[in-house]
Amino acid sequence: MKRKVIPVLVLCAAMLIPAVPTNAKKLSSSNAAIKAARSEVPGATVTEVDTDHENGYLVYEVSLVKGKKEYDLKYRASNAKLIAYEWDLFHYYNWSGKKHLSKKKIRKKALNKVSGATVKSIYLEYDDDGDEYKVLLKKGKKNYTLEYDAGNGKLVSYKWKLTNAAASSSGSSSGSTSSSNSGIISEAEAKKIAAAQAPDTAEFIKVELDYDDGRQVYEIEMRDGYTEYDFTIDAKTGKILESDVDMDD
Repeated sequence: MKRKVIPVLVLCAAMLIPAVPTNAKKLSSSNAAIKAARSEVPGATVTEVDTDHENGYLVYEVSLVKGKKEYDLKYRASNAKLIAYEWDLFHYYNWSGKKHLSKKKIRKKALNKVSGATVKSIYLEYDDDGDEYKVLLKKGKKNYTLEYDAGNGKLVSYKWKLTNAAASSSGSSSGSTSSSNSGIISEAEAKKIAAAQAPDTAEFIKVELDYDDGRQVYEIEMRDGYTEYDFTIDAKTGKILESDVDMDD
């Protein structure tokens, strides 16, 4: 009789324990992050693994090399979600001596690469190592940045990252950081504050709500010709916490 009762008790006890989804994933070690990165970029060599906290969450950052490309992948530890991906050509001297391609041609190349995306901005960056077009796009929950050789149109850098809302949409936080946007100034207000510090002809390149030391901030980039303006604005008070002006060499 006892042998018949034991399985029933075990079954009842099991029913009282919350089930753990069989497809639940997380990264609990650097080795797990390396395995995920190698699956994403087969045949690559891992050169570095690091951990960080982003928006209150633990993330793994994995760097790899394959062929002529350097990769950087970022994973959310709590759910093994890939939240940022990029590759860059290394040892590439991108000045071909040719006349710059038009923005129209670069725009077409970028939209062919990220079909269905919306182009947010295209601008030319001047550098001693070569001039590049930088294209900022948005598609769904991802923000893309593509960089092209201005002379021959070669894609030399490709990166995307999830928007803050998408990156924080799942997984358990390791801190007390809240994703709520209540009680902060609007993006339009933040842009107005930044615009007052730059020339009227400056264009917005990036406006992003982020966290810095547990505080919500707007990270804003503007450009006017050869000059780039960067601002970090407190999202609650509207105070400019950091500002920087950088001119292309």
